[in-house]
Amino acid sequence: MLRVAREGKTQIGTPSVTVHSGLRSDGADRYALIADIKVSLPDLDRDTALRIPDGAHRICPFSKAVGDSLGVTVTLTDCQGADAGETLALEGA
Repeated sequence: MLRVAREGKTQIGTPSVTVHSGLRSDGADRYALIADIKVSLPDLDRDTALRIPDGAHRICPFSKAVGDSLGVTVTLTDCQGADAGETLALEGA
């Protein structure tokens, strides 16, 4: 997120990111990796707060490596002008 913000000349204030990862059942004796990412960008307006983690997801080496095989949910938990808990729709997630 810091790289995306820097390249976009955006001050992101005091961001917070929490990641929970694990496994989900994917059929009989099959499991899939999941990642639940919570992003807080309280100093940003809604549009900018949505753009930053989306851009980070697009350039993240880990996201690129696992592609669609990892179930990723990114939730914006705090920003100016948005409902808390707004789920972001990211490409490839």
